[in-house]
Amino acid sequence: MIKRMWALMINFMRDFWGEALRGTKAHWKGIVIFNIVAFFVFIVVITLMLEATRSPKFCGLCHGKMSTYIESWKHSSHKNVNCVECHFKPGFFNTLKGKWDAQVHVVLQITGKAPPRAHTQIADASCMREGCHTKKEINRNDIVYEGVHFDHGKHVSQLRRGKKLRCTSCHSQIVQGRHMTVTDSTCFQCHFYKTENHPEMRECKLCHFKKEERVFIDANYSMPYNHEKYVKRGVACESCHSDVIHGDGHLKDNTCVQCHDEPKLLSGKYTSEELHKIHITDHKIECYFCHTGIEHSIVRLSSHKEAVKKQNIRTTMKGLSFDANCFKCHKVGEHEVVREMYMGTGGKGVKDLPDPMFRAHLDCTICHVRLQTRKSGVAIGFVFRKNAKEIAKSCEECHGPLYGTLLTHWKDLLTKEIKKTEDILFKSNKAVAQVKKTSANNEKVTKAEGLMKIANHNLGFVKLARGVHNIVYAMKLLSVSQQKAQEAAKLVNTAYKVVKLAPPTGCTQLCHSCVECIDEKAVSFGSVSFPHQIHTEDQGMECTQCHSTYENHGKTLIQGCNECHHGEGEGDVKCEDCHTQTAALYAGLLSPDGKKHPSAMAEDVSCKECHVEVAKGDETTLGGIKKTCTKCHEDKKYGPMAEKWVAEAKTLLANAGFKARIDKIQKRILTAIHKGQYTYDTQDIVNQASKELTLLKKGNPVHNLKYAKSLVAHIKKLLEQADKKLTKLENERKRIITIKRLKRYSY
Repeated sequence: MIKRMWALMINFMRDFWGEALRGTKAHWKGIVIFNIVAFFVFIVVITLMLEATRSPKFCGLCHGKMSTYIESWKHSSHKNVNCVECHFKPGFFNTLKGKWDAQVHVVLQITGKAPPRAHTQIADASCMREGCHTKKEINRNDIVYEGVHFDHGKHVSQLRRGKKLRCTSCHSQIVQGRHMTVTDSTCFQCHFYKTENHPEMRECKLCHFKKEERVFIDANYSMPYNHEKYVKRGVACESCHSDVIHGDGHLKDNTCVQCHDEPKLLSGKYTSEELHKIHITDHKIECYFCHTGIEHSIVRLSSHKEAVKKQNIRTTMKGLSFDANCFKCHKVGEHEVVREMYMGTGGKGVKDLPDPMFRAHLDCTICHVRLQTRKSGVAIGFVFRKNAKEIAKSCEECHGPLYGTLLTHWKDLLTKEIKKTEDILFKSNKAVAQVKKTSANNEKVTKAEGLMKIANHNLGFVKLARGVHNIVYAMKLLSVSQQKAQEAAKLVNTAYKVVKLAPPTGCTQLCHSCVECIDEKAVSFGSVSFPHQIHTEDQGMECTQCHSTYENHGKTLIQGCNECHHGEGEGDVKCEDCHTQTAALYAGLLSPDGKKHPSAMAEDVSCKECHVEVAKGDETTLGGIKKTCTKCHEDKKYGPMAEKWVAEAKTLLANAGFKARIDKIQKRILTAIHKGQYTYDTQDIVNQASKELTLLKKGNPVHNLKYAKSLVAHIKKLLEQADKKLTKLENERKRIITIKRLKRYSY
């Protein structure tokens, strides 16, 4: 039976192969053509399949949870790059291998075993593939991301704290809406986690190298601030920004068992370097899987309720708050009167007047707690300053060496003024008490007691709160106290002689008699030295004739100068000393391209040659300018030409509406800051536009019409850039959806 079956099989195979051989010989040409066609069809089909399976739409068919990733990819800088170009290593065989490995996902999808959260590994080679990023590109050291000066070369080619990083160590996708962007939590983990042995990692200037011309404290539109002069003076960043690092990045409990269940792994001992090599260098594991988060930011309060919740003290002044650093050690009610004095509230008879340092959101620590640094400038801790001599060092460190005596000067002034006020109140209290004994129900006595209540309250408040915390407010309160006390004494005793009192509230009395000694010392002004003494003593001018009031302290106002300095009283003062913007515009300075674009007349014609009326002490008029043009050029057509230029200059800015546009964009920037978005690059653009607009407005475009037109065009371009950046941020804010992390189980 078996032999028979074997014979049948042998006969079949012999006849089959015989017929196949005969057919092949008879049709060999057709078979060759068929194979060639089949081969090409196979190649075309494979190519089409490979191309079709490259698209994000196809990837989303299997990966059901990929829709949010795909949506963010569409709006990212990688939107023209297909999925496989990043997710597969470069090369045809790597693509085939990736496709083969992807079949596993098909099986998992069909069997319902697909993981709830997508996770993938992207090799550095994918980022460096031809047509994408290059070594030359990433080795540039001038890359700026959100105001941070970043050097790829040092981070990728060198070990960082003993760890070798890969592209995806810093570029990943934790937050939807930003596909493969910088994950700043990685930066914070490296720079702030256990840096006792690496203090240089925490140095602010490593990243924050820029000195923005203008930022807004607590995103408050009315509080612009300039860092530059304090940075130049060497004031440490931590002196003001002492509470910007939140969290310590410690390892989570039972973190390993969240991913591993192998006893061999869990019972093994590994060094930090080994663990980081496996999880960071060899694989892409997010820092937050093992470490708690570290945040690095300026905390901004969004509401009054939040301020109360964070134990912050808030005043009635819009947008001002007392920062909470002090409450880490002190109770909320502790030093309450001192805080009220500093905030400029709590007194009677005087409007709220916050100290300028409070308006800048500087809390107690700015004077009482100072940073300790090594010779290298790296911060190592803080020291508490108690007495006036120690606190004076804080004044000098921030404002310069001349300010060290200011605190002592204020204390001396307060001591004298408090003694004077106490003497007046003693006499007035005695006078009211004597009259009260004889006529308790007298209406005048009741009124006098009310006045004395205010006087006593203010005196007690200044003494208890230590008026040096807000010297101007304290002096105003003492002045009210003296005034009310004398009114009360006069009310109950008509024979009482009211003494005219003048508490030291002026600029020179409080500050500038000991700081910079402006009465005796000339200050620079343009190309000349400005002698205060001639103006204040000889001419009897008040400080506020040239300077802004205390509430808006520190600004120089050039006004009324031409009454003396035009005509015969010009003296050594040059036109450009006062008219700096006009001189800059006329000379074509401060241009966006860094080159000079002077007016055609700048080299040969001085200010006086056109403004002849000024030399006589009169105001410049259009008629006078036209007359000068006609006389100089000996041609009547230059008169109408000057008139045309003046008209064109007026309409140049009037039609642009730059001021309103800049204000609108600035408010959008502050809104973005409150939403936690980075806007300093946009702020720099707006600052530049504001600077150029100031040059145009104060310089008057007629002095260099051609250059003025180019500035107008550049301002438009800047504002369009700013608008585009803000629109992108606003769209991102609408689109961002935070990925829900897997539930972390505890054991």
